Amino acid sequence: MSLAGQVAGVLAAVVASIEFFGSAAPWSAWLRELPRLMAAGSPIAGDAREGNYALVRLLRDSAGVSLGPVIPALLVLATIAALVGGRRRSARAPSAPDPSRTVLLVGLGAALSLLSTELAWQHYFVAVVPLALFLVRPATRLVPALLACTGLAMVALQNVGRLFDLHEPAAGAALVAGGTLLLFATGLREVARGASASSPADAGAAPRAAPLPPAGR
Repeated sequence: MSLAGQVAGVLAAVVASIEFFGSAAPWSAWLRELPRLMAAGSPIAGDAREGNYALVRLLRDSAGVSLGPVIPALLVLATIAALVGGRRRSARAPSAPDPSRTVLLVGLGAALSLLSTELAWQHYFVAVVPLALFLVRPATRLVPALLACTGLAMVALQNVGRLFDLHEPAAGAALVAGGTLLLFATGLREVARGASASSPADAGAAPRAAPLPPAGR
C-alpha cells in the first residue's frame, strides 16, 4: 500500500508538470542529461560553491580523492550488516512489530543516497529530517538522541562558512556531509540493536502479574 502511494505520487507530479509546461519535453531533456549530470566530476553538476554538497564530490574537489563506487558499496554493506545484526537480536528477544521502524529504514535510505550521489543540492538534505526525528523520539537512549541532535544541527547549519566568516563553501559542505554521516551511523546503530517504539525503561520491565481475586469469592 505504501509503495502504491509513492508510485501514485510520482505519477501525479509528472502529470502535473507536463500540464504546467504543456509538454513532456523538460522530462525528456532531463533524462538525456542525467548520465552526464551524474558522471564522476561532472562540471555541470557544480561544486560546493554552487551548492552541491555531495560527499563524493567534496572529497574529489577538496582532497583529490576519487573513490568511485567505494563509498556506496561500504554504506550498503554497513546497512546489510546492521540489518542482519538487528534480525538476530530480535530473534533472541522477540518483541511486538514496530511500524515506526519503517521511518527509520526510509530515513537511512535517504541518508545513504545523499552520501553516495555525485549531486546533492543544499535543499536535498531536508530528506534526513525523518531519520533525525526517529532518533530523538522518547524511546531512544540518551547518547543516540544527543548524537542525532548534533547531526541534525550540522545539517541545518548549511551556511556555516558565512556564519563564522570563513568564506569557504567547502566548510559548509563538509559540515552538512558530516552531519548526514553521523545521522546515518546513529541510525544503523539503532537498527543493529533492534530499535523499538517502546521506551528503554518499559523494554526492561518485567510483566506485572494479574491481581488476585478477593478472598472468599
